[in-house]
Amino acid sequence: MKYLKFLSLAPLLMLTTACLSTTTPEVSMGKTRFQSPEVNSKPFDVKVNMSTATRSVVVLSDLQSDILSRGEGPDENGNCFSPCFRPTADVNDNDGEADLRIEGSVSVGKGFEVIVSGGDSNKISLKYQFYGAHEDQSGTGNVSQAIAIGYESFEDSNSGVNWKTETKTYDIAYIIGRRLSKRTIVYGGPFVQIADAQGDGYLSFREQPDYLFSYGVDGHMLGANLAIEQRFSSGLGWGVEGVVSKSDWGDDDYTDGAVHLRFGYQF
Repeated sequence: MKYLKFLSLAPLLMLTTACLSTTTPEVSMGKTRFQSPEVNSKPFDVKVNMSTATRSVVVLSDLQSDILSRGEGPDENGNCFSPCFRPTADVNDNDGEADLRIEGSVSVGKGFEVIVSGGDSNKISLKYQFYGAHEDQSGTGNVSQAIAIGYESFEDSNSGVNWKTETKTYDIAYIIGRRLSKRTIVYGGPFVQIADAQGDGYLSFREQPDYLFSYGVDGHMLGANLAIEQRFSSGLGWGVEGVVSKSDWGDDDYTDGAVHLRFGYQF
């Protein structure tokens, strides 16, 4: 559910003569997956990977235009008659830019693995392999299955610091894969993300304080990926994946996709 509320408003705000920022807040969820269902049976098996990372971006409606068109600003005492204005979401605004993500993983035994990543966002995940031979025992034709849960924190702001959004996302995935050879595996599966985005707006008004309002948006994403990875005897490896996803922020939903590359090393 989308909502927007004012926390504080500058007194004697004159909307018709306001000098407003032209930037608008954004909310997003990550699309990079790259989680094989196989986990090493031995504890402390360490991998380090670097991959491209993309996000599904939604831009909230132009807040300043909404204020001016509705004429629902604060009164002369700085009080806002709720709701002052409601933002809507402009969807399909994925800018297509790919960031780099650095990821480290370590097996902890009993089929469990902990994955920590940073770069485009900060994320921690726990994966459990419940079916099939483990990675160090796997061979051609092995079918494996796993589940993974994760938590991601992502902060975004525009260059002028007119707004800042923090998005917290909870992630759960089912993963199934098959060994094509001793060193090559293909895998994929569905995933669900549930997100809560909270932010502050800093629109600049003439001779008034900048801090004006806070906003919040709830969203979720349904998606699936298909990936192939190859690991060489030297420990080096690479992979490529395709992801399709459908995001929903309030009343708005849309579908998009992405392709990611990955390079890594297994110690």
